[in-house]
Amino acid sequence: MHAKVLFSILCFVGVCSVLRADEVYLKNGDRLTGQIVRMTDGKLIFLSKAAGEVTVNLTDIQTFSSNEPVEVRLKDGTVLHQSVGAAEPNEFALKGAAPSERQKVPLAELAAINPPPPAKPQWRAVSPGPWA
Repeated sequence: MHAKVLFSILCFVGVCSVLRADEVYLKNGDRLTGQIVRMTDGKLIFLSKAAGEVTVNLTDIQTFSSNEPVEVRLKDGTVLHQSVGAAEPNEFALKGAAPSERQKVPLAELAAINPPPPAKPQWRAVSPGPWA
């Protein structure tokens, strides 16, 4: 009997962890669930199973959270790789080991999330010239 209860609990915990997703809370009260793709130039690209790829202006976001670590770049040049949690309106929280270690950050300080890598310089062939 105890083995069945333990197995049921483990299955429930496993299913719940799979169902967790990133969330974006909008100022109009709507909530998106899915995956944060990236945020650059004040626009968040979010992938939702129900709506597909959605672009949301940062000014329309109340707060957001991520299930997995993301690359967070702040306007002061700070780069962090960690999960973030929902916070008060116009803030997000950097998740720490304990809930008391969460550091709240204003959305206005956010420069980018998961930005694309910088473009590599384009090399072109040059004729050898007269010295060759």
